[in-house]
Amino acid sequence: MTDKITSFIDLETALQQFQDAIVFAYNENCPFTVRRNNRNISWWNQDLEERRRKVHTLFNAVKKSGNWTDYKRTLTDYNTALRQAKRESWRRHCEQTEKALECARLQRILSKDGQSAVSSLQLENGEYTTTEKGTLEELLQVHFPGSEIILEPSRGWDGLELELPEWIGSREDWAVSRMVISYDKLKWAVFSFQPYKSPSIDGIMPIMLQQGFELLVGKLLMLLRASLALGYIPMSWRHIRVVFIPKPGKPLFQAKSLRPISLMSFILKTLEKLLDRHIMDGVLVEKPLHQNQLPTVQECLQKQLSSRLLIDWKIP
Repeated sequence: MTDKITSFIDLETALQQFQDAIVFAYNENCPFTVRRNNRNISWWNQDLEERRRKVHTLFNAVKKSGNWTDYKRTLTDYNTALRQAKRESWRRHCEQTEKALECARLQRILSKDGQSAVSSLQLENGEYTTTEKGTLEELLQVHFPGSEIILEPSRGWDGLELELPEWIGSREDWAVSRMVISYDKLKWAVFSFQPYKSPSIDGIMPIMLQQGFELLVGKLLMLLRASLALGYIPMSWRHIRVVFIPKPGKPLFQAKSLRPISLMSFILKTLEKLLDRHIMDGVLVEKPLHQNQLPTVQECLQKQLSSRLLIDWKIP
């Protein structure tokens, strides 16, 4: 990885190497393992265990007696209790998800027994989507109206050739970036995240930056300062993963029954925190805005950010 960034291309290259190194180190030291436990079923309980045991006992007995009445009645009661337990488990799961912190909702919804999977959505004309692409397009139109679908290039986003202007930033720009992004401020921003929040497409969680902070801080300072001084957001930071979680008690075949949660790069979020702190604790303290100006400024910033981001979709 280069020790100096003077252009947009340098920043793109250095950031990609930085992110790849973090993910590689994590995968090498923390390999994925699959825990298998057939007993870990959320809706199974002791009552169902006793009912099933009783059904098996009556089935063995009926082979000798030939009287199927008690067996059929017990089997019907068991199946009814089984369906009721599944429904109550799903209702309880949605209520707990709604009460949980937003950072924990994704873990809860993705660790569920697959009951939250969305395969088809109802359209306005009453018909249903028949393909995954149609489902994603319907979610896009409902939750992000007016947005535009951009097809991924044949060589992927990483292989896209960018026409970047040759701008190296002025001395004043680099001076401001060093003032805004210091060691102490960066450490505060990185450790302000909850460690195990769900990562974006780059696969980097806050815990990775926190555990290796002293090793990464030099490169991280260089990347963030370069992004600010050059006035450029790297392409990998512009990709957002959107995960849809179901609303409690709502039917899963309707797009409005799903709530989108956007997962951005935590390195970009770190830069956002640093800029927000500089504006709120510095600029606006010295030159405060009129109370009627603040909402307008926030809306403009949100629109500008949304217009420059690419979205990767995922349905739990």
